[in-house]
Amino acid sequence: MKEKVTMLIRKLSGLLLVACLSASAVWAQDTTPEATAPVKEASLDETAWVEHTSEDRRLTLLHPEGWLVDRRSATDSYFANTEAALDHSFGDPFDEGEIQMSTFAGNIEDILGSSELEADASTLAILEMAISAASGDAQFAEPEATSVNDRTAASVRLSGDGYEGYAVVISFENDLFVAVQVVTAPGELESWQETITTFVESVQFADLEAAEAATEVVE
Repeated sequence: MKEKVTMLIRKLSGLLLVACLSASAVWAQDTTPEATAPVKEASLDETAWVEHTSEDRRLTLLHPEGWLVDRRSATDSYFANTEAALDHSFGDPFDEGEIQMSTFAGNIEDILGSSELEADASTLAILEMAISAASGDAQFAEPEATSVNDRTAASVRLSGDGYEGYAVVISFENDLFVAVQVVTAPGELESWQETITTFVESVQFADLEAAEAATEVVE
């Protein structure tokens, strides 16, 4: 369980945002840029976005074109604007201009391992359990209930020596959840707000049956 919780903490505890986004907006190592076509333009800048789909087609999201992607498992991926940022582990100091985002998706057991939480536990309960198991120098604010695209969610702000960040857990149908983590250099989180908002609000996750059905329709 400790390993699973550590994975979630790495995704949930690297961030510092809640108050910087509206209640409905919240802010994931191939070593080459994702080879997909741009699908939309950010509204307030000229950033091009590409669609990322997990290998099992259950998780989809948008990330900036040219970012590096590390698919660590079927639904566990890291995204960063530089190779150095992509290689960072939680707790590492971030240099000026670096940002890393990551996602972790599944049910309660996928996220926390053996847990006393029920399958339909709240996102706030999941986040609080993850934080309680965290170690290192990270300082967490009080987790807060929020929403992302009208989905129940919980988020937390944090900071550490050489980094700051924000994390959110989003609830999906059939007792599924997606955790998103963002980590930047100190004092830079707000400057990435638009990018983070677009990334988080684009996240979609379906159970395996629904994903397979969608794949059949496409084919």
